[in-house]
Amino acid sequence: MKGELSHGLPELVTDRNHILRADTRQPVLLRGVNRSGLEYADPGAGGFLAGAGLSRDELKEIVLGWCANIIRLPFNQYMMLRGKGAYPAEQYLNAMDQVIDWAAEMGAYTILDLQWLDSETVYGYTRTGGGAVRVNHVAPTPDPDSIAAWRE
Repeated sequence: MKGELSHGLPELVTDRNHILRADTRQPVLLRGVNRSGLEYADPGAGGFLAGAGLSRDELKEIVLGWCANIIRLPFNQYMMLRGKGAYPAEQYLNAMDQVIDWAAEMGAYTILDLQWLDSETVYGYTRTGGGAVRVNHVAPTPDPDSIAAWRE
């Protein structure tokens, strides 16, 4: 599958604290955003992207309007491996591939971020700046299924 979703974006490498194009060894400055949603949103009638409110138009605004050349895409290990409800894992993977494809088509890279192991387990609580208590779903460490997720 290498290259299918990249739309010809040059491969990147690192040299100490520099990010370089692999082909020319020229430095690359990455500027981007985190686009949350796929790690926690239940799939909507249109699937996982609809549930996360993620669309091609939004990616277009982020990449072309905001001039971002990299998108951090958090994902959910359980949904990647097992799906959610009536929506199979294959649809979740297709949704991730679609975001990667859209970003690359517009000239942006994607960083995949294993953010949540699942959307049910609570790993404590945090407080916001205003003192409100929020549930923490980010696991402190990966589990054995994390290896399978990264292989996928």
